[in-house]
Amino acid sequence: MRKWYLIIAGVFFLPLQAGAYTVTEIQAMEFGELITRNLAAVGEVVVGADGSFSNNANIIVTTLGQRARYSITGAPASTAFTFTLDANTNVTRTLGGGTGEFTVDNFTTHPAVLTSDGGGNATLFIGARIQTAGGGQVYLDGAYDGTYDFTVEF
Repeated sequence: MRKWYLIIAGVFFLPLQAGAYTVTEIQAMEFGELITRNLAAVGEVVVGADGSFSNNANIIVTTLGQRARYSITGAPASTAFTFTLDANTNVTRTLGGGTGEFTVDNFTTHPAVLTSDGGGNATLFIGARIQTAGGGQVYLDGAYDGTYDFTVEF
């Protein structure tokens, strides 16, 4: 059994500004350091927006990942808002080339209903699932990066 080491980090976007409020990334989403057991089978890791972490039997986790954390400031006080996330994205190796690509999907948020406090501030957590392609696709050791977008509306 040949094992491949995967480090997946830095899924983020730059802070957004719209109107009087600001969204700032505090912590990028990271899926951790992973080893696939069998390249022919799909491997899966879920980093939950609620702080949970899980993986299927095809993945060995050597370093746990973590959910993304965003700070929202300057919003209307005590106001509920909605947010929209990308349906999915791809994560690819950024240094040294390589052919490996992962799918990131099933984005989740915590809390499910976000309301700013009396000062117009809130904290939003985002999680997602990452999957290997299976089918024998090779993944080189190293960091894999990607981005996702979301929209916040009051």
